[in-house]
Amino acid sequence: MIKNILKVNIYLATILCWLNSTAQVFQTTSTFTSARYAHCTEQSLNNKVLIMGGAISSGASINSVYEYEPTSNTWLAKASIPNATGLSKSTSVKLNNGNLLLFGGSQNSSTAQSNNVFQYNINTNSWSVISSLPNLQGREQMRSTLINDSTVLLTGGISTISSALIYPTTCYLYNTITNIFTLAGNLPNGIINHTSTLLSNGEVLITGGFDGNEARNEAYVFNLQNGFRTLSSTLSTAVSSHRALLLNGKVYIYGGFNIPLFEFSDKLDVYDPTNDSITPLNTGPLACAEFAMVSANSNILIAGGNKVLPNNSFGVTNEAYLYNTINNTFTSIVNMPSMRSGMEISQLGNTGKFIFSGGHTDLSSPYNDAIIYDANSTVGITENNLLNQLHLYPNPCQNELNVKIVSGDFYNRYEVFNSYGQIVKTGELDLSILTINTSDLPQGFYIISFNGKMHQRFQIIR
Repeated sequence: MIKNILKVNIYLATILCWLNSTAQVFQTTSTFTSARYAHCTEQSLNNKVLIMGGAISSGASINSVYEYEPTSNTWLAKASIPNATGLSKSTSVKLNNGNLLLFGGSQNSSTAQSNNVFQYNINTNSWSVISSLPNLQGREQMRSTLINDSTVLLTGGISTISSALIYPTTCYLYNTITNIFTLAGNLPNGIINHTSTLLSNGEVLITGGFDGNEARNEAYVFNLQNGFRTLSSTLSTAVSSHRALLLNGKVYIYGGFNIPLFEFSDKLDVYDPTNDSITPLNTGPLACAEFAMVSANSNILIAGGNKVLPNNSFGVTNEAYLYNTINNTFTSIVNMPSMRSGMEISQLGNTGKFIFSGGHTDLSSPYNDAIIYDANSTVGITENNLLNQLHLYPNPCQNELNVKIVSGDFYNRYEVFNSYGQIVKTGELDLSILTINTSDLPQGFYIISFNGKMHQRFQIIR
């Protein structure tokens, strides 16, 4: 008996330790040299992440590169980008062979934008210049999307020609094998601060952006065979500096900033490839731009960014929310440890964690660290808080455990685990007050798991 109690206590202690280790949604990393924004970030080897170039508080571009090691929480200096005048506002992709590509960018010289394509070999920690943008014309603030093993789509950007800022409408395909550019087509308007999202079918969705005069609400889809097509549907409002991500085959598009209205958006739209259209979904709790947006399971995190403060001035927030795609609802979670916008985002390998590096509270106050978001610790938050879908009573129980289900759309079965992790009971659920017979279970601690579209676990005592 004493041995069994000891094993149960050890088991519970293990659960508590696990809960404590995963309960911290956000963590701040150690610092790197040169606080920055407008840099690039890509995954490196073994769950590591690289940050490359960027702009410092004075607005000057830098060329330093650092790699984050999550196990030791340290940043290690790597070979600098071979651009002596610095490089910021570039766009990057990681190739399937492991190498990284940087396209264009802003630099500190009489030539405002770089026309180079830089390649970084992660294994050898070395850089090389492998190509030049078409017509040797530099460009910054482009979007790059890796369509397949050998093709990158480049859209938007700014070039300086005869001291004037030009928003080119031309878009290009870059062949990563031959290092040659070909024309992909022209958009009706040159844009920056738009989104470019690879779809499951190999097409690319382009939304919104700023054309130098105003924000746009148009959306385009690029196809390798047929080029660009304009969608008949548009975003709920014209925006730039918004975010879009692919989840379960659909693209969720949120937030952004409208010029000339000077308003932040709180609109959430979705693009569905099956009907090739954009439809409005919801109005979120945070009207913002330049925020962090990542997905985990059925949830989407929206955190930080620029917004209107209570005193009606423009500022930065540390608010964080989860959007549940199943129920089309938002839930507030713990705030980020600092207020920041303009962060660059990368996954920490396949750990379920994301790193939001750099960013700023304003352009003259960038950060020299990063925030780690642990999606594992928020997977069940919206489900657990959403209308309190499940109620268990009494707990501790004797011979019966009652389960009240608010909605049967989300849970359809249960499993009971003993202190050794073994399944000792299973059953089906329906929309009623369900009674689970526990009289055949020995006294002790159990975990009951409810499954279906959602997933919740509870500790019960018999």
